[in-house]
Amino acid sequence: MANFSLIEKLKIVLNTILSTPLFSVSTFIGILLIGFMIYCIITKKKLPKWLYIVGWLFVIIFIIFRYTKLVPTLLDNLVDTVFKCLYFPSLGLYVSIVILANIIFILLNIQKNIRKSYRIISLITAVILNVLFIFVAGVMTKNKIDISTPINLYTNSTLLVLLQISMAIFIIFILLVLFIRIYIKIKLLDSVQFGEDFEYPAMEQCVSKTVLKPNNNVFVRKVIKKINKPKQDIKVHKIMKRG
Repeated sequence: MANFSLIEKLKIVLNTILSTPLFSVSTFIGILLIGFMIYCIITKKKLPKWLYIVGWLFVIIFIIFRYTKLVPTLLDNLVDTVFKCLYFPSLGLYVSIVILANIIFILLNIQKNIRKSYRIISLITAVILNVLFIFVAGVMTKNKIDISTPINLYTNSTLLVLLQISMAIFIIFILLVLFIRIYIKIKLLDSVQFGEDFEYPAMEQCVSKTVLKPNNNVFVRKVIKKINKPKQDIKVHKIMKRG
């Protein structure tokens, strides 16, 4: 593998950009998009959510149709890599996951206004992974496994099972966090749209958002008020009626 300096790498990237009109136009559009987003963030201008969705869908559809033969190959390679990491995890990846799980646990317990479900899940995950790490270290020491050769990690069935279980637990942890977050978002949206009260964790600042109430075309505003209690109600108030 050739070793390039930073300047040589930048020259290669620049030559790649100028090699075809498609690369040049894509770079130009990317720079404009970054500048526009920075401007919106600085000026605190909010863009419609549909604009983000349409923009990303356009990019994804363009890539799929432009590189029809390459995309399926990349997806197959991605699936193979995920299964290899799950069934034959490397020691470096395993240690990184254990460290990451502990960092997530510490951050979730230091910060305020974090849901109890997140803390409980992170606690269970961190404790189990730390205990399994002790088992892994003990098996490696007892059997004098040479970690400099990756194949040695897979010759010991006990060590391989411990690594696989640790990877599975971390993946389940991530999926549970995503599921809880999506469930809360959907529950909150349904409660606001249909005029119900919904308990939500205390927030540091007031947030207001205007949404359209179905059936009778009534605009409603949800107001999240700052309180000192661990939970609060989001109340929906009718503010304007169309027509």
